[in-house]
Amino acid sequence: MYHSSFFPNATAALALLCIVGFACAPALAASSYTTVYNFQPDNPGPFSPLVADSAGNFYGVAAGPGAENGTNNGIVFELSPPAQEGGSWTTTTIFTFNGTSDGNLPESGLVIDGKGNLFGTTFGGGSGTCTLGGANVGCGVVFELSQSGGTWSETVLYDFQGGKDGRNPQYSPMTFDAAGNLYGTTIFGGGKACSLHVGCGVLFKLAPPKDGGSSWTESVLHRFTKKQGTSPQGSLLYLSGLLYGMTSGGGANNAGTAYQSTLKGKVTVINNFDGGAGGSDNFPGGLVADASGSLYGFTYGGGSSNYGTVFKLTPSGGTWSETVLYTFTGMADGGNPVGAPALDKSGKIYGNTQSGGNSAYCGFTSQQNGCGVVFKVESSGANFKETVLHTFTDGTTPSADDGAFPAGGLMIGKNGALFGATQIGGTGACYSGKGSDLGCGTAFSVAP
Repeated sequence: MYHSSFFPNATAALALLCIVGFACAPALAASSYTTVYNFQPDNPGPFSPLVADSAGNFYGVAAGPGAENGTNNGIVFELSPPAQEGGSWTTTTIFTFNGTSDGNLPESGLVIDGKGNLFGTTFGGGSGTCTLGGANVGCGVVFELSQSGGTWSETVLYDFQGGKDGRNPQYSPMTFDAAGNLYGTTIFGGGKACSLHVGCGVLFKLAPPKDGGSSWTESVLHRFTKKQGTSPQGSLLYLSGLLYGMTSGGGANNAGTAYQSTLKGKVTVINNFDGGAGGSDNFPGGLVADASGSLYGFTYGGGSSNYGTVFKLTPSGGTWSETVLYTFTGMADGGNPVGAPALDKSGKIYGNTQSGGNSAYCGFTSQQNGCGVVFKVESSGANFKETVLHTFTDGTTPSADDGAFPAGGLMIGKNGALFGATQIGGTGACYSGKGSDLGCGTAFSVAP
């Protein structure tokens, strides 16, 4: 999970609070937060973004029962809105992984097709042999969940074998092209380069069966190298016949890259993050596009205070230029944004961070600068300003069991509200290995 990997220093120098071109403190919106659902021990908070079907049901992946003692294999759940306004949302576990043949640890978000079928990946499990820390965790699978008569069933579309075909997809939701082919990435595999000597990750394609067949066909489109970026993570974006994505390391400055790929796997680096003011891409969340074809994203680290940035990539004459729209300080404005941005029709950018927000000690971590925020970034004259829409408290404020550590990006619902989830907090009782009740996480909405 993301929250196990915090590294920024929570004590930013006061000199860094006033950044040229931005206000010294974020604007604060009136609270409009609603807890949609308090996750419980049998379906604790998800690691990744939610997806919605046409009826307004949300779907996600989570650790599942046994998360607090490491005995879980993962679940897929459905979160359904109330039949009448003001009623309670309900959650249903629609599939539980067995940890071996059908996959283990679904850590990437889902993608949904026009028929309501769900597609995703697991980090481990499957028939392949891949070791981490001396233990075989499996190499991961690509799966489909389809519904018939109210019952969901899984089909494993592909078993990664851990060699040139890739291994261990992580925090990387897939995408469809116009013809119904699936595209995704793995964090490892593809060769013998990079730190584990198993490859820097791959970009793969899964083609659906033809003429009534039952088997999907995997092809590796690209094997990443340190020059192009290593360990691709975050959601893929399909746009006008091309794929866009991000890597968590490598590139010219070893701080990650943004890349463009043809559907045949010709990869072009469109931005090298510099690790400093231009951002460092430790946990890339993915890119979104506006109507003009410009791309927007977040970096988890980098920026003047090393708490991440909001950036824009603009194409011109075959090249791309990066503009940093906002730099997080890790204080009241939040720090370490995760997930892909949510972009509305007016160009406002929405997201959430995993740290910052206030000076309260948060949960079981050592960070003392807050539990994260939901934010909006929009143009203000020649510059951009940030507005904090909600500050997470993990229940430290009375009647505010709102959770902590948002898990992924936000979704914009039909009514314009923002929807997301947190990994911990809320009223559910989930315990750490030391016996502390962390909460099981929440699903939430925020009116922008």
